[in-house]
Amino acid sequence: MISKKLICKQFLPKVFVAFLFFCPLFASSQTRLVLNNDAYIIINNGAKVVLEDASTNALATLGSGGNIVSEGEDNQLIWDIGTATGAYTVPFTTTPAAQGGNGTKIPFTIDISASGIGTGDIKFSTYETNTDTNTPFPSMVTSLDNTSGVDGSLRVVDRFWLIKAEGYTSKPSSTMTFGYDDAANEIGGTNTINEASLRAQRFNVSADSWETLLFGTANTAANTVSSVNVVPNDFHDAWILVDEIQPLPVVWQGFDVYHAGEGMGRLEWVTLSENNTSHYEIEHSMNLVNWNTLGYVDAAGNTQNISEYEYYHALERGVNYYRVKQVDLDGAYDYTDIKHLNYDQTSGSSVIFGNPFDDHLTISIPYPGETVLSIYALDGRLVKSEIRISKGLFTIKTDDLAPGNYALRVSSLTKEEVHTIIKLD
Repeated sequence: MISKKLICKQFLPKVFVAFLFFCPLFASSQTRLVLNNDAYIIINNGAKVVLEDASTNALATLGSGGNIVSEGEDNQLIWDIGTATGAYTVPFTTTPAAQGGNGTKIPFTIDISASGIGTGDIKFSTYETNTDTNTPFPSMVTSLDNTSGVDGSLRVVDRFWLIKAEGYTSKPSSTMTFGYDDAANEIGGTNTINEASLRAQRFNVSADSWETLLFGTANTAANTVSSVNVVPNDFHDAWILVDEIQPLPVVWQGFDVYHAGEGMGRLEWVTLSENNTSHYEIEHSMNLVNWNTLGYVDAAGNTQNISEYEYYHALERGVNYYRVKQVDLDGAYDYTDIKHLNYDQTSGSSVIFGNPFDDHLTISIPYPGETVLSIYALDGRLVKSEIRISKGLFTIKTDDLAPGNYALRVSSLTKEEVHTIIKLD
């Protein structure tokens, strides 16, 4: 009788050894696995194949190659790589033709340039989804929505890759190469994919979203996306191949508005990450029907860091409604939710922002009509004067003032105020 370990080490040409791996939760541990002349291993029903050898040749193909079929998140090849480095290739293949599939080779390679820390292993699996809507999702994935909250699955190859580095205190640094099937069942159908624009994208479980950074370069002749660089802190489990023209999104972390002194509103919004974002437009309405653009704020553009933004606006009497429009470089846009501030005063006090100041001083004027802004030195000399004819947020250039203490007088037909201001060295 031939042992199971011996069969896994010495496959005969074109022999299916599926019977070894159809048992639920069965795990077979080997030190080396050689697949010769298109032999197949089909992992099914949550089975695990474990390679205890950390060498890059612990899994090798000879002759015309070999095939490992996963087609399920929990159908895993587990490689005890530990602290080793080098290029590790898993010869994944889609469902064999004899079982109704294409039998297309889609090898995956991870080239570890800096070893992980700890006694970790990497679990490899991949599977084709049932439809162009890319279901079922892996266990850690919650959606395939794009930045407007619309399902973006038709821009995605109908397959997930699960690359789980577990047991490490610090995961390896690596470069990944994804092989994919360019047949109609994975790229075609109702999908709208430009194959040359395919890039790798990963799901960040902590942020519960697809990170907007895209990786790699597509080779349509070889059917690969290569040069996918992954650093330890960003070694996430779930990956897709997406058309870079419309990547999957990052959601807004938050948007809110606050009173920032008499007659002044402050808008604050935060993004977790950004991809090809051009700018933000701040929109205001008093009736939720007619909206006008108050101003623009430049966006971070491309970043995986948290970005924080703010904008100030002089409130109008009544309920002030606000929303922020995120505009991408290609003109696509997305809106925040609508927030509001209520302002019931007909007049109020001016508010100074940035005091002490350096090369400019910003002041909010809440009352309408002509207002004179005058800056006096402590000896009573008038050193600067400007006239404003409407309420709002105004900036006075002060780069020509010497460091020291000054008085700012704000005078209108109905009110006069004096503020102590300080110019920094």
